[in-house]
Amino acid sequence: DGTYMTRQAASSFGVGVGSVRMEFFNAKAGTVTDLYLPGVDLTGKSATLMFDHAYAQYTTENDHLQAQVSTNCGVSWITVFDKQGSALATSTATTSAFTPTTTQWVNNAGISLAPYAGQSQVLIRFRATSAYGNNLFLDKINVTITTGVNEKENDVNLSVFPNPFNDQTTIKFN
Repeated sequence: DGTYMTRQAASSFGVGVGSVRMEFFNAKAGTVTDLYLPGVDLTGKSATLMFDHAYAQYTTENDHLQAQVSTNCGVSWITVFDKQGSALATSTATTSAFTPTTTQWVNNAGISLAPYAGQSQVLIRFRATSAYGNNLFLDKINVTITTGVNEKENDVNLSVFPNPFNDQTTIKFN
């Protein structure tokens, strides 16, 4: 939104050139900021959500991060990731504005989007709610889509003779 969510030079694990910063350090308690991903078509597909985050509490605040999914154009949302406060923290608390080092990131991989397979318009958002704590960073947000291939069962007709085997055995298969 340009006020409490901005692009920053800090990057996940030192890879990349930037990340998204939720400025809980400057946002009053109760401020909600959303980051929306482009819609995803999961018709006939399965998917997983992955992202990295870094966060330090100011002292004991419960700043909150949720990843949510909607299949009805944002009328309702289902939470697939939900952490706050010390459960969200990737570093010790600090009373100065937090900017992560390369070792202060956590990878959140394998968040299943399987319940939404078959939906043609899946929306994903990150909802950050300030408790007037410290900054939260997101990076390497990725939706991995898996498509299936139908397996064809092999119908093999196998013959081995003579039975039992000897030095002259024949194997025939169709």
